Amino acid sequence: IVVAYGLMIPEAVLNIPRLGAINVHASLLPRWRGAAPIQRAIEAGDTETGVGLMRMELGLDTGPVLLEVRCPIVPKETAEDLEFKLCSLGQSLLIQGLNRLQEGIPWEIRPQSEKGVTYAHKITGKDTWVNWELPAQQLERQIRAFQGLRTYFQGVVLKIHQADALLPNQREGEAGQVCAIYSDCWDVQTGSGVLRLYQVQLAGGKILSSREFLRGRTLLVGMAFGLS
Repeated sequence: IVVAYGLMIPEAVLNIPRLGAINVHASLLPRWRGAAPIQRAIEAGDTETGVGLMRMELGLDTGPVLLEVRCPIVPKETAEDLEFKLCSLGQSLLIQGLNRLQEGIPWEIRPQSEKGVTYAHKITGKDTWVNWELPAQQLERQIRAFQGLRTYFQGVVLKIHQADALLPNQREGEAGQVCAIYSDCWDVQTGSGVLRLYQVQLAGGKILSSREFLRGRTLLVGMAFGLS
């Protein structure tokens, strides 16, 4: 039984178990095969995901699905929240599968379709930096998927932990520029729409609400983020 194992297993090892090798995978296969299915599902804006028991073979998460359970991805859910939920579902599903094996109940095997295949590529450092040219809605999803995004503020790394995306309207400056400041948040122009920041963290510091951050820092409309 394999859970969240990041390496390919040789065929000689897969052939050892008499009842086959089983992987617990946190997606609705064939969508999001690979290393980071939870994060990529949130980043893509999926509204549903799940957990499956899959019989392992040489391909990357290509084996037939033996059991599966679905669950919604609710608005504002982070990767950490979703992982906790899927872990609980995965535990129950694995116990159910082991009970089937013990009782000799045959699997309802579902071969994976070659339609709808997507790959959940491993998260890299590049993924965790803000590209202000992207739409605000995509950046908001990335913040939830990657446990925050980093940018530069006055030459210092600033990590954004919580934000909302506002629908596009009249553009108010260049991407990365502060376009409005309030008592408890501020808005930054993106490639499409505005990202409203609520929780941030300077390098080496603690996580602050935007209200706390604004008490100790001078922030003006027109200031640019993302400049090292």
